[in-house]
Amino acid sequence: MLLITACIAVAQEDQPDYLRYPSLPKFKILTPDSTLYTCDGNTKSKKTIILVFSTDCHFCKQEIDSLTAHMDQLREVRIVMATFDPLEAVRNFSKTYNLDKYPNVIIGRDLYYFFIPFYGVTQVPFTALYSERGKLVKTFRSTASINTLTAAFSEHKE
Repeated sequence: MLLITACIAVAQEDQPDYLRYPSLPKFKILTPDSTLYTCDGNTKSKKTIILVFSTDCHFCKQEIDSLTAHMDQLREVRIVMATFDPLEAVRNFSKTYNLDKYPNVIIGRDLYYFFIPFYGVTQVPFTALYSERGKLVKTFRSTASINTLTAAFSEHKE
């Protein structure tokens, strides 16, 4: 019995934190206007997409092109875009994609390097979807089409 318990404990420790704690996490990012956006983990009532990206990543740019082209379908979804790139790069990226015109998009610099270890990110883009109740729906370790994202939200039952 002790051996089984020890194996379970080791297996859980090997999992990234997002699998061990499958609720919308608490985090802070620095937005392009130098304000701190804080998610206390209780921001429920809206579906949430967390997109970990890099401002110079070709695949990340494709992902943003896809999201902005279909923003009408994502109007009721909070989109949090976090990067470890310098704030000036975040500002330029936000301006290039006109992200400030979308009230549901929050973009910023991951000042505390929270997202990479929490999600076990090894490549970008990395996307995590959360339900209205803040429960993890699905993750993607590469680009995901708008149809894939909306289907994952639709298939999720709480």
